[in-house]
Amino acid sequence: IDQVFASTQIEKLLEIGADEDDGTVSILNGKLLKNMIASVEADDDEGIQLDQEIGHEMEELAVIERNQEKEVLDAIYAEGFQLLSKLSEGSDSLHYRVEVNPTTPLTHPSCNDKCHLHVIARQGYPLTSPPMLWFTNTTLPPTLLRQISIKLKNTAKGLVGQPVVFPLMEYLAEGLAEWQKQFIDEEALAEKTSEDNEVGSEDEIDYYTTHFTVEERKKLSRRQRQKLRAAEKSHSLNVILVEKQRQKEEKDKDRRQRIRIENETLSSRMAEKVVNRRWKEWVD
Repeated sequence: IDQVFASTQIEKLLEIGADEDDGTVSILNGKLLKNMIASVEADDDEGIQLDQEIGHEMEELAVIERNQEKEVLDAIYAEGFQLLSKLSEGSDSLHYRVEVNPTTPLTHPSCNDKCHLHVIARQGYPLTSPPMLWFTNTTLPPTLLRQISIKLKNTAKGLVGQPVVFPLMEYLAEGLAEWQKQFIDEEALAEKTSEDNEVGSEDEIDYYTTHFTVEERKKLSRRQRQKLRAAEKSHSLNVILVEKQRQKEEKDKDRRQRIRIENETLSSRMAEKVVNRRWKEWVD
């Protein structure tokens, strides 16, 4: 379920009404949601247990409360409110989505502030049980989305007996940016702790002489990969410098050889001239 509602496609699928013929949409808007409802309603801790007669009267009142809350939310949020479907034929449970506008903009790495709260106003809500809730944003990490949904569920449990969607919307709008910041800080701290724990083992690795396979590279921490890249870069630079030095030495050696040959040739010619001159003088 977490994976389904963290999907970037779920928003589009959930917007499509129950009249669509598409099989995937039918599963999402029909069987999946019904099974989720049945699973949650099977938990004795989720709602207040009543005898049959009182339960029937309470459910009639709950239906009225649910419909009134839907109308109020529609009036408050206008285009930000969307009734997606009734869960089944003859069911008074509602599935709708409300757009959440954070009071403080979300920060990087979130790419947008388009957030939604999906609500299933199921049987018993709001008088004897909380609604089913899940929060969506296509750019926030699934772990954070799950944490937020759990916060909402726990808050809704404490408000059983009254409509909770509007208070939860305010709670979400005010707290979302801070929850994101806390999550980022916790992730950074966990990563730093992990890197600190790896420092000892890192010191034992000779990044300049050790050869790592592709699989071994994947198992290295980010800090270790950075050190390995730096070592490889340094090694490459050393190789280049050594090659340039070798080429320079070869050029110097060739130059000295040419000079030596030229000097020997010049000396030989000069000696030949001296011999010829003396021979001529002797003949004369």
